Amino acid sequence: RRSSILDNDGDDCGGLFNQGTALLENVTVHGNAGYLGGAYCSYGALMILGSTVSENVTDVAPYAAPLYGQATVGGTIIANNGTSCADVDDCLVDCGLTQSLGKNLVETDCPGIAWYPSDLHGAPGAPLDARLAPLAYNGGTTPTHALLPGSPAIDAADQENSFPDFLDVDDDGDQAEYFPDPDLNPRPWDDPDVPNTGHGDPSYFDMGAYERQAQGALPTEEAA
Repeated sequence: RRSSILDNDGDDCGGLFNQGTALLENVTVHGNAGYLGGAYCSYGALMILGSTVSENVTDVAPYAAPLYGQATVGGTIIANNGTSCADVDDCLVDCGLTQSLGKNLVETDCPGIAWYPSDLHGAPGAPLDARLAPLAYNGGTTPTHALLPGSPAIDAADQENSFPDFLDVDDDGDQAEYFPDPDLNPRPWDDPDVPNTGHGDPSYFDMGAYERQAQGALPTEEAA
């Protein structure tokens, strides 16, 4: 939770190899490379919640992908990953093994996944721009991709992908509030200029590992 898996290079799997049960929650998975799977290879039960998976690459399409194997994803951004997997750069190989919990943003659709109405996704030749800022330290000890103004991920998720701050990680004495993001930004933060399209109450969590804050603290440059 609230961590990063960054810039690993593996013979088969880059970022994560899972044969059992694994949970990634509020995690940034970035810049990993593998012959078979860039971000991960999963042969067990992998759940990804409120995370950002970006700029992971693999070499052997169409039998490999940046995200390889079984996973259940919710409230997560999957964007800017690279391979030639049937012209779907963000595809998750064997898409029938991938399940959506809703509130995801996937830059390019992966045929075979049963998306929820709350999922946002592009298509081959018409990707959906997540508008991610370059990886940076945005106030915490873990680098994240901030959300730029106009990102469709802003205020589009909900509290189902968060949990109470029972450890009081931000030392403010409040254990009933939601866990902050990895940069210790409070979650949720409601952007007054963006309609709330999430579900539940409150309905304005951001998708991904980063919770966008007030205008003055935001980067303006988009990730390559």
